[in-house]
Amino acid sequence: MLVSGSLTKHPAYHILRQVDLVERGTLADFIRMAWPLVESRTYLHNWHIDAVGEHLQAITRGDIRNLVINLPPGSSKSLMVSVFWPVWEWIKRSGETRWIFASFDLGLQKRDGKRALDILQSDWFRVRWADKVELTDTDPSVLHYHTKSGGWRYGTSVRGPVTGRHADRLVVDDPIKPREVTKTNLDNCIEWWDGTMGTRQADPKTTARVIMMQRLHDRDLAGEMIRRGGYEILRLPMRYEERNPCVTVLGTADPRGNEGALLHPERIPEAEVTKLEATLGPVGAAAQLQQRPTPAGGNIFHMSWLEKFYDFTPPNLEQVWQSWDMTFKGKDDSDFVCGTVWGRVGPDFYLLWLVNERLSFVDTLAEVRNVCARFPTAALKLVEDKANGPAVVSTLEREIPGWELINPAGGKVSRANAIAPLFKSGNVWLPRKAPWLAEYRDQLTGFPKAPNDDMVDSTSQGLHWGLENYRNFVSLMEQIRGNLSKK
Repeated sequence: MLVSGSLTKHPAYHILRQVDLVERGTLADFIRMAWPLVESRTYLHNWHIDAVGEHLQAITRGDIRNLVINLPPGSSKSLMVSVFWPVWEWIKRSGETRWIFASFDLGLQKRDGKRALDILQSDWFRVRWADKVELTDTDPSVLHYHTKSGGWRYGTSVRGPVTGRHADRLVVDDPIKPREVTKTNLDNCIEWWDGTMGTRQADPKTTARVIMMQRLHDRDLAGEMIRRGGYEILRLPMRYEERNPCVTVLGTADPRGNEGALLHPERIPEAEVTKLEATLGPVGAAAQLQQRPTPAGGNIFHMSWLEKFYDFTPPNLEQVWQSWDMTFKGKDDSDFVCGTVWGRVGPDFYLLWLVNERLSFVDTLAEVRNVCARFPTAALKLVEDKANGPAVVSTLEREIPGWELINPAGGKVSRANAIAPLFKSGNVWLPRKAPWLAEYRDQLTGFPKAPNDDMVDSTSQGLHWGLENYRNFVSLMEQIRGNLSKK
């Protein structure tokens, strides 16, 4: 139907057009319209707003239950998730949704609760959607307000009170402060999400959980949930990384195709990004800007050093030996038992086998027996002379020969630095098709920031012995050649 020019100028026409756009359009459309109500800066649209909006819409539809959103600072993530989305969904669901929002600082929830309330109480909103969303509170708190349809919004802090409330949406927005990343705080945050927030679901079958944060540490809340699985991961780094494309159940979420392309150059240009990178340093920039809490090249071990692969075990191995790092508490929070088997041909070292599991004492003995049977030529078995290693050796030494307890010199980092040149020079080869290869490379490149280091310890111990043995062999051969030349 054609609309006359005079009619399009009537205020009612624009109101009805916006109402229709929200009914038929996207969350991004609503963000564009409502932006001036809460922000003084000019709205600059970008594809990442569409990507975040599409994933939040999927939650509203019930197509996604658990979502992790990793975005760098300055991306309007709190506005999108904690301000515009709940108001938009209330329009879609006539104000029925119940929300719990949490942040590391209660002040952040007061800020975003007020922003959402400003939209709801604005004349602009009331004229368009008062029939769908009406607040019951005459003087609502910015942290807690209700709709006449039974919906409500409740804001709190991480580890703050939520007793007695059960919500349809559980949202945490920046659960930990960047300057307060400690093991205790990381553990407390995960415990809070599993325990306190885990019991706040209105319906375990339909309640959605959203973690929205910039990455700070490999063991932060997002990292732990990513490891466990069951979450869609919307990871949009400041600079595009071709080797880490973002693909979710909705498809390719990041349309950038050029390495290093910025997330939103109109809002945060190259000069500003460069300044941020210098301020944060390589580790901070990798986490907070790239959403990957390990630099792309790694810390001590660079990923480019871990790209020497073999498809078949060399038939002419000159030596084969084992290296073990042992803990056998058998608990979910204990360290891993890690065993590696190494072979050498000249100056090149081959990782032949790896086991890395949480094992009980009995299971550890069984695994060691299995490895010894699989590699009968690996006569030497190196075991670190602390933790549970001596108990394993004491139990098996009459059954299996070749044990050597090792007292490593220096700390873990110094030992890793000592053997890193072997990787850098291309003298360490990895089995291309090993099922544990990706995990092994991730732990090495993540060290010493990664939550576990058992594979690094076993590798350092094994290669240190192999390197010293090879040096002794070379020295002996030179002596022999020198003696022969004198005759």
